[in-house]
Amino acid sequence: MAVTELQDIIQFSTGKPECSRKILIYFVPGNPGLIEYYRRFLEHLLGLLREAKREEHIFIYGASHDRFEFQEETKRLHNHQNHNPPYSLAEEVEGLISKISTQAHHVVEMYPESTLDVVLIGHSVGSYMLLEAIEWYQKQSSERAVYNIIGGICLFPTIVDMFRSDKGRIFKWILPIPGLGLALTGIIRLLQWFAPGLLTSVAKRHTPGPEGWEVTEALAKSDCGIRQVIYMARKELAEIKHDKWHPANLWGVLDHEDDGGGDDQTTTDTRYLNGSSSSLARTKLLFLWGHKDYWVHDETRDGLIAKRRTRGTHETRHWPWMEILENEEIPHTFSLDPEHSDHVAMKTAKWVEGLLNGEDLSNA
Repeated sequence: MAVTELQDIIQFSTGKPECSRKILIYFVPGNPGLIEYYRRFLEHLLGLLREAKREEHIFIYGASHDRFEFQEETKRLHNHQNHNPPYSLAEEVEGLISKISTQAHHVVEMYPESTLDVVLIGHSVGSYMLLEAIEWYQKQSSERAVYNIIGGICLFPTIVDMFRSDKGRIFKWILPIPGLGLALTGIIRLLQWFAPGLLTSVAKRHTPGPEGWEVTEALAKSDCGIRQVIYMARKELAEIKHDKWHPANLWGVLDHEDDGGGDDQTTTDTRYLNGSSSSLARTKLLFLWGHKDYWVHDETRDGLIAKRRTRGTHETRHWPWMEILENEEIPHTFSLDPEHSDHVAMKTAKWVEGLLNGEDLSNA
């Protein structure tokens, strides 16, 4: 595998270390699950929070998904499975949960006298993984005793009916082709050996933005990156279908005691909820949808917004906030364009501050 200086983990800190309130902002990439695609976004988010002169001690942390890593040390650290890659979407979710828990416990161990609030931010399928992680967290009393996930921010989320999107309708026929990952990897190896300049040109041409082609080229040269992208995407199209999360537990659109009623389709197990769970702290969810996102089916998106979005009343204060980005030019791959990345980072920073302040975020 080619050596690269690209990193598998990006982390920053800001605020006042002496403050007893610690904040962990954990970023979840999409697919390809490479954190380097989001470096500018995270750096700008850091800068905005610094400008806000927050009192809290804030940690920003993001990691590539399992077996998207470039560095051997990170691969050993993130060895969450007992078999060779590629890994499924469910296995990537397991890896994410382990990373979030590990990082949260690490902060708490460093500052045992402090409290820790966590904000998760996910892009694309990272939003789906984020919701799965929150659902898991809600069932773990031992985790909730250590830290509190106060918010989940979903950017250009692909959480329902991916196969109905413009891209999904195309790739659902291409991705199942037997041996596709191995064939593409073989072609890339030939280019790497005999025409490296052509491989660079291909990486530039197929990276959907002016930035990030170096990351794409490094992905192509990695030992199993292309196969992991294809295998994970195949699982996404097969598994991300209906709204699977319970209206009470995750969405917060019902009281906990009402979680057995309604006609919502769900696969969420609610048995962990008991009489004392009605006071379970809500994780506020915020969704920023693209105006025209080729990985999102507009009709499905609009239906989800109509069903799950807060109405701004007292009765729906726990409901998620959802909005469609007004700027029609910002695509799904926003992080690969400096202007688009900065725009989304500004919106994200406002939401993060609102979550930290406990504000009504419908006007943020």
